[in-house]
Amino acid sequence: MPSRLRVLSAVIALAASIAVPGPVAAEGGVPTTTTITRTYPTPVPAYTRMLLYMRVDVQPGIGGTWGSADIVDITGGGEDLIGTVGIGNTGVETWLILENGLPAGDYTLEARFTPGSVVYEPSTSAPFLLTVEKAPVTLGYNQPDPIETHHGFSQFITALGATTWAGTDGDLKLWRVGSATPICTRTGYPLTVTCPVPALPAGTHEFYTTYSGNAQVQSGESTHWFLTVVPDVVHATGVGTQYTTFYPVTDTYRDTVGIKGTRAEIAAVTIKIYSPGGTLLKTVSLANGTGAYNYNWNGRNSAGTIYAEGNYKIVQTLKDTAGVTMTVTSYVTLSKKKLYTYTKTITKLGSSVTAKGAASGGTVTLNTTSGYAKLYAPTIYSSWAGAGWELTLPGATIYKSFYVRVYGRHSGAMGETRVGAQNFSTCAYAAAATWYDSCFASWKAIPSTSGTTLYYYKTANLSSSYRSGTKVRLLVTSTYGTTYIYKAQVVVTYQVLKY
Repeated sequence: MPSRLRVLSAVIALAASIAVPGPVAAEGGVPTTTTITRTYPTPVPAYTRMLLYMRVDVQPGIGGTWGSADIVDITGGGEDLIGTVGIGNTGVETWLILENGLPAGDYTLEARFTPGSVVYEPSTSAPFLLTVEKAPVTLGYNQPDPIETHHGFSQFITALGATTWAGTDGDLKLWRVGSATPICTRTGYPLTVTCPVPALPAGTHEFYTTYSGNAQVQSGESTHWFLTVVPDVVHATGVGTQYTTFYPVTDTYRDTVGIKGTRAEIAAVTIKIYSPGGTLLKTVSLANGTGAYNYNWNGRNSAGTIYAEGNYKIVQTLKDTAGVTMTVTSYVTLSKKKLYTYTKTITKLGSSVTAKGAASGGTVTLNTTSGYAKLYAPTIYSSWAGAGWELTLPGATIYKSFYVRVYGRHSGAMGETRVGAQNFSTCAYAAAATWYDSCFASWKAIPSTSGTTLYYYKTANLSSSYRSGTKVRLLVTSTYGTTYIYKAQVVVTYQVLKY
């Protein structure tokens, strides 16, 4: 028999409003009949919220009753108050709510009505037999994704009863079909565990969980689930070479080639380098590890001599701790070219503009005889004139530095006249695009000059953002005065690979 201690946090509800008592009887009082009619749910699981229904009746034609009823457990001859509920009008079912339910077991209950007035007589119900069954158990698990051989995994399982009482004792076990022993066992609350599962051979494996049950919760077995185990592979990315061609002549440009990769699991690496004719030239071993690795090959023999030009084969073999291997073959071309450095000025006449524009009285005049562009802005800050030139750099392996400049003069002590270059990170290159001031940057002011002497006005050295392939653009704008531009230039220092 379970403990007779009850949790009496009952919520009392009335099926009808409490009636005002009628006139007092001359003597004795009106007889009443009390009954316990049913329970909900049926059957009642242990420690589950339940309702006990009862009613109080009086003889026909008499006014409504009111008062209260005690629900008493008289199992085994004792008396244990379960709860008290208010009684409203006659002949209406009233219920007592036991939020935490009762432990599993067989109970004999009575309802004892106490009237709220001497108009009515008290009454006691016939014994009501109640069986509280063990609570059902719900067994849960997570469906594992396919895994590889040699790789264990973790499997989550849980047993849930009506309340935490489910886990006060009993065993929760994880099984693999075909094995006579459980993979793991969890005893006691909470009945939730993550089981480490050892590596399994390739194929489909079937699992399930069981719970032994306890005094309050039923035993159970889960539905079966399946795990697919596939052959093991080495997990690595980016296995290959840094370049397809490198140049071992020492000049700081691709003097070595990185042989590299990134390991997502513990693995050792063996690198073999073969000549164009297939001769093994070098073997490099990297110890077990994870993450990125890199070996820089300088294309030279042990005496420091550069090998012959040609296409060299690089074979990388990665081996994990289970002995599984991955082999990746790459090819890299060894070239004996080296960098040569040049400086060149590319020039367009001022009259050979690529774009021009003016506003509010400004003008742009081109003189092809003298080769200049004339920008005129008559009203300070309200008028505007601008001209732009597109220049093409020579092809190069590396552009070391470049800047743009114009050759001309400007008269007009006020306003703003300047030269700048297009930033292609701000505005991408488009051959026929409108040239907006907002696309240009690295501005250099063109100050007012006296007389007819011509000057160079240049920007600082520009970054790669100011070059789109071999295309460079410069722009001159003025908000006041007269500006003559005779030359638009880009000055570049660049390097070319050659023998």
